[in-house]
Amino acid sequence: MLLTPIEIKDAVLMALNSIMANKLRAALTILGVMVGVSSVIALASIIDGLAKAVDREINNLGSNVLYVTRFSPDVHFERMTDEMRNRKPITVGEALAIRENCPSVDGVAPQDYIRVPGGNQVKYRNRKFTDATVFGTWPDYVRVRNREIAQGRFLSDVDEQFRLMNCVLGWEVANTLFGDESAVGQEVRVNGHKFTVVGVLEQVKSNFGNDQQNRVVAMPLSTFLKLYPQEKELMLLV
Repeated sequence: MLLTPIEIKDAVLMALNSIMANKLRAALTILGVMVGVSSVIALASIIDGLAKAVDREINNLGSNVLYVTRFSPDVHFERMTDEMRNRKPITVGEALAIRENCPSVDGVAPQDYIRVPGGNQVKYRNRKFTDATVFGTWPDYVRVRNREIAQGRFLSDVDEQFRLMNCVLGWEVANTLFGDESAVGQEVRVNGHKFTVVGVLEQVKSNFGNDQQNRVVAMPLSTFLKLYPQEKELMLLV
């Protein structure tokens, strides 16, 4: 049943009279509605921000990247089965086989890491950066990991082929050692070995305190294996 204009007018007047007669109750009701709406909007904004932050972290890692390792990261040596202990290390040849025989693979980046007692150290003149993540890899690394170059270039096929003593620094390493000065072309010592800096990686911004990607030093994998022949535990990024 539809209300007539007069009935609508009377209803509005009754509502206004009720509000005027109970000003405090009306004010509290309006305040409660405003607080409720504001809370919902704020919560939605927080959830949206967290979702974007998670997406950004996934993109930093590579949303379409497979990590191939000899063992699961959570496996402890004393808990390994005989089958696990008998697994052969991943080789450079296997990385080459994937790159050459898998047309659906856009890039392959084998990685091998070194950690010396006391932490990896990078020196430039009287400045030093301690506890860097030092690894060897292939030129495909920047494409596979979706990384950008802030200065210079990344490692090349020539660097890899001739085992050149060239390296690329993470943003935090370069900023600590060189500040506003360009790092490209400068000589640094990585765990005592002399390297020429050919590039600096763009800063990775993280909402979860994961700044390790800014603390890296990348060198050609062939150079890495020449300097650290005992380190043969490759991981493949595909």
